[in-house]
Amino acid sequence: MYRSLLGRLAFALALAGLALPALAQSAVGSIQGVARDEQQAVMPGVGMTIRNVDTNLTRSLLTDVSGRYRALNLPPGRYEVTADLTGFAKVVRSGIILLINQDAVVDFTLKTAAIAETITVM
Repeated sequence: MYRSLLGRLAFALALAGLALPALAQSAVGSIQGVARDEQQAVMPGVGMTIRNVDTNLTRSLLTDVSGRYRALNLPPGRYEVTADLTGFAKVVRSGIILLINQDAVVDFTLKTAAIAETITVM
């Protein structure tokens, strides 16, 4: 009887262990990328705005010293990403569909601008 109880307990623990990876799954994704200039040099300090078109959820951040940005834990949906830095034309990328557990890559090439200018890429 004692053996039977231990066997059942071991079986229950094994099943619980199999369920743990399922609990780690989440219903979010991320958007990341690199900002470069026209000569393909990385651009630190670029203002990045990630906006969910359906909910208007907005996340703002700056590119790091390697020109990289990454917005984590975004709910799935349609997104628009904007790159903006003084002296460069603002670039807007729309039509980005983010899926659950997806790590979408959205890179940017910024061009110098003499006047305020916005480039929209669809």
